[in-house]
Amino acid sequence: MTVDTIVPPATDPEAFEARPGDLDKVRHADLLVRVGLGYDYWLDTLVNRVGDRRLMRGGAAYLDASVGIPLLEIRGQSAVNEGGHAHGVANPHYWLDPDNAIIVTAAVAEALIRLAPAQRDRIRANRERFLSELASRRQRWTELLAPFAGVKL
Repeated sequence: MTVDTIVPPATDPEAFEARPGDLDKVRHADLLVRVGLGYDYWLDTLVNRVGDRRLMRGGAAYLDASVGIPLLEIRGQSAVNEGGHAHGVANPHYWLDPDNAIIVTAAVAEALIRLAPAQRDRIRANRERFLSELASRRQRWTELLAPFAGVKL
């Protein structure tokens, strides 16, 4: 499997403007994974220009990684995640919370398995390995941050 990203490193995805080559990346995608919550709204334009229904919202090769993620409120205003679209004011940077990796990797793994069922065991094993490594790192982060417990930031 090959993973291509559209937004280059060190680029603000919220201010990103697609280039002509990005259209080819979408056109040749077997699976389109998006951040969702309006964070990558520009992706809809690319997908619509390609015209492949599989890659459009609800299509067989479309995955909004934000679906199922509990949203963080901004300034006490509640937000509801309805199918990858935030209603209310929500912080869309859900990938910064390691707990959300469990939800996102489950969705990605299941989407990959639908595309490559013969790779089911490999995909699931890779996810478990990733989650095990994440748990190990979280334990270390907790230890490193322990001296700062209760400190106001």
